[in-house]
Amino acid sequence: MRQLHPALLPTESLMRKLCLLATIGFISCLLPGSLLAQRWHSMQRYQLGFAIPSPGHIHICCSQGWLLQSWDGAKTWTHQRLAQHVEPTLSPFEDLKEIVFADSNVGLILGTDHLYRTTDGGHTWQALAYPGYETYSNLVALPDGRFCFVDAKGRVYKGRTSWIASVPNDSNYVHYLRGTTDGYLIGITWTYRAIVSPDGGITWNELKILPKDELAYSLSLVFTDHYHGVFSGQSKSYATKDGGLTWKTIIPDRAQYPYVLDSVLIRFGNIVYNVQTGDTAHAPLSPLLDYAPAVRSKGILYAMSNRALYASIDTGRTVSEELGIPSYGFSLPFRPFNDAVITVLDQENDSSYLYRSLDSGVTWKRFTHCANMLIDHVFLSDSVGMMMWPDSLYRTSDEGSTWKRINFQLGVNDFLSSLHKLDKNVLVVSQQHMWVIQDLTTIIPVHSPCSGVGSIDTKGDTILISGYDSLINPILVLSYDAGSSWKIIPATPGARVQYIERGVLAKIDGSGCAMSQDAGQTWKVVSKGGSGFFDLKFFNSSVGIVSGSGETYSTLDGGSTWRTDHTGILNTDYRHLSLAGSSNFFMQSSGPYWRMSLKELLVPGPDTVPPTPQLRWYLGQGAASGVGEASDGSLLKSGELLTHFFRSTNRGLTWASTSDFTRHYAQATRFYSHGSISYAFGFNVYRSPDGGKNWTEFATSLHADKYALLVAKDGRLLLGGDAGLFSSTSNDTTFNLKDTLLSRIDIQHLAMDSSGIIYAASFDSVFRSTDNGKTWGLSRARVTRQQVFTDIGVSPSGRVFVATWDELYCSADGLTNWIALRPPATGSFLQNQTQIAVLDDTTLFASGDGTSYTRDAGLHWIHCDTLKSFSPRIVSLRAGYIAVATTSLGVATTARSFGTSGVHPFEASSNIESLFLAYPNPTTGLVRLYPTPRVARATIYDEMGESFGERAISARGEVDLKNLASGRYTIVINGVSVPVILTH
Repeated sequence: MRQLHPALLPTESLMRKLCLLATIGFISCLLPGSLLAQRWHSMQRYQLGFAIPSPGHIHICCSQGWLLQSWDGAKTWTHQRLAQHVEPTLSPFEDLKEIVFADSNVGLILGTDHLYRTTDGGHTWQALAYPGYETYSNLVALPDGRFCFVDAKGRVYKGRTSWIASVPNDSNYVHYLRGTTDGYLIGITWTYRAIVSPDGGITWNELKILPKDELAYSLSLVFTDHYHGVFSGQSKSYATKDGGLTWKTIIPDRAQYPYVLDSVLIRFGNIVYNVQTGDTAHAPLSPLLDYAPAVRSKGILYAMSNRALYASIDTGRTVSEELGIPSYGFSLPFRPFNDAVITVLDQENDSSYLYRSLDSGVTWKRFTHCANMLIDHVFLSDSVGMMMWPDSLYRTSDEGSTWKRINFQLGVNDFLSSLHKLDKNVLVVSQQHMWVIQDLTTIIPVHSPCSGVGSIDTKGDTILISGYDSLINPILVLSYDAGSSWKIIPATPGARVQYIERGVLAKIDGSGCAMSQDAGQTWKVVSKGGSGFFDLKFFNSSVGIVSGSGETYSTLDGGSTWRTDHTGILNTDYRHLSLAGSSNFFMQSSGPYWRMSLKELLVPGPDTVPPTPQLRWYLGQGAASGVGEASDGSLLKSGELLTHFFRSTNRGLTWASTSDFTRHYAQATRFYSHGSISYAFGFNVYRSPDGGKNWTEFATSLHADKYALLVAKDGRLLLGGDAGLFSSTSNDTTFNLKDTLLSRIDIQHLAMDSSGIIYAASFDSVFRSTDNGKTWGLSRARVTRQQVFTDIGVSPSGRVFVATWDELYCSADGLTNWIALRPPATGSFLQNQTQIAVLDDTTLFASGDGTSYTRDAGLHWIHCDTLKSFSPRIVSLRAGYIAVATTSLGVATTARSFGTSGVHPFEASSNIESLFLAYPNPTTGLVRLYPTPRVARATIYDEMGESFGERAISARGEVDLKNLASGRYTIVINGVSVPVILTH
């Protein structure tokens, strides 16, 4: 769980909290599972590949590990989620990219990081490791049960469960591979040579395709068997019947990519070619299928786009959709009918589609298509519903198969805007009026006190509206009888409102989230802030969710405390919330669709904590692209002028320029100091013997970018760059160009622990040396599928941290195993060349588009609101401060030192900004302090100042007060006072 939004400050609500805890305790006894915090589950299933190994058996591999399957020719669908347990440091669920079958039983799937193999027709699958850390594609099945695929370097792999790599003709790497029905492999090399292998990749021969330059524009070479094939070039399409000895023009202009339908037919978009007779026939498929792979099975042509699977019984002349999926991240809300049945409106290219899911969003079926833009829809049952255009209404009673227009007239300059489900009827809202449609036929006007409508919430026949009266004054109105009578609520309405139960209302607006227990007469703000809130949905008066920019937040106690719900997708706005039946929340965002069960929401997580005090920062002047520390403790930066470095002796408040580099750019953005020498490096490398006042350039013979610099324990200077890792001959600045320690490896980052062990990181690998950089070992453990490292840091004890563009990983055992750390609260704080500063095993800072820090190895992150700027460099200074280079705020340093004693700034001062937070507060005896103190004991005082002695502070920051009488107490830690209310 990531750090809480700073707007969600805790409030006191003792009785509600005690009642809810009792309820949750009872429910938790009934619910299986661990105490993990709740999670949103993505409902978006991108369809990436499909196969039909036998008639009627269809397998569609999708994103996030989902495999959709039909065993009756697409009449019904089942699904399973394939999980890998080969590498525990990686997510068990990955995208399934390609699927093929060698026969009706043996099949293989290429995933993002693993292979999956079946021997029983797809009922069960086994995860297999790839032969190496590469990207793999072009999966082909051979008739003998073996499979072939290609890695990113163009090597061809062949095997069943273990793999042998080969390179055709020792020099021609393959980037396109296909197979034939009689076991041949057809490929195109990086040098645009067409090649064929009759023995599964052992030997290769060149195909004579003329004109040869056509291949430079084509990835469209396919064969049914090794005699009959076609390819689509830049200007024409060609066919051969003699294994490529001769070629004949079959289409005078370039057609779409060809796909083998069966042993006879090949499809070029809307043209079908018969390799036996040489005939071409037009099959006017949908334009969506021009580039879609297709397979024919028992006379039925199946074609799949990234949105749907289509079927045709006449080779594409007419097409029916069998399985669809709504578009990615559409903004219109879900319409859940019950826990499993959902409908959603989708719009694309001035057309509208309605989709239905019967399994909580795993599979979808498109059941209505309109040639213009729909506005909204609603279903009263699984068959009866309405849909809305801006000026008309339609109804259906047969699950959307047919629609009939409702006789309905709008006034001049009026447009329909939304539909809302009532108990047995539908509320219709326009820009100026409202109506209730009874039995989807009878139209009854509704006279609301609102002249304008902001938001509407309905539950049964209760209607709650936030809007404006005739004088444009905001009002909140409530009706318990489907609009027959109204009650005006004398309170400022929110941007979004919800009717929860009789007398209980909720709203969100600019001041935050507020609740009312008396039908809106009085309101209590339960979370401050709210400018980034979009929607709210409460299950009852205690349990609810608020969606916002980058996060969603949930409460189990009516808003007294909140927790952050991480979806795993960064930089996403989470918007529309829906509550389905009695067990599921649904959410739409600018990314995927999401689902969370009420069971998961009610399980309390171990990291439900209040926000942490902010660190204070001193801000310098001018933009900075790099920051570091000189040998005398002064600050150094590179910034506005590439011809100067700048030096500060007052922690960045003022700066003075150093040596003049007017003859050439001083292109260095990183600094390092050792002993009395300071270094600056980047494209050039510089050395200063006087704390950064004067600089001289060296290592000019290394014609390469210099990204990393470090002085080993033996005094030798190590310099990493795009040509490898170089070492000075002794403790000077002379380098031997012929003696590279890590030759031809782009070394981007260097770090060293207190014992002298050195760590080096390239773009995609991490290395370790225990002998001052003379020999190196490579981490054989897979760190991340992204494999683009942006920084490396080491704690004094040797714990290694690496950063990517938006992820953090840690190894505590010498690079043998890696674990993923939770990222900061939103992805925007950890992107754009993420940099890290490591203080100890659990405390580190991360900068990117902002700056965040954690004190518990990533369990919770605190975003530094002061530093809302791109921060390309962050370093820890010897005096215990943190310095951050920002592009708009200059160099920022922490206001207090983190010190060498392990006592952090907000633990060593009684300043009001530095208080610990105690929760729950009030407490029944056991109180937890956050952040967790670095000391083992605290002193307890009552209201009169009487001491009750010291109490132990557990490793989790807990203090036991159970044996004290009810009352007000103060917990004192290192001079910091924390007030606590104790009640039994």
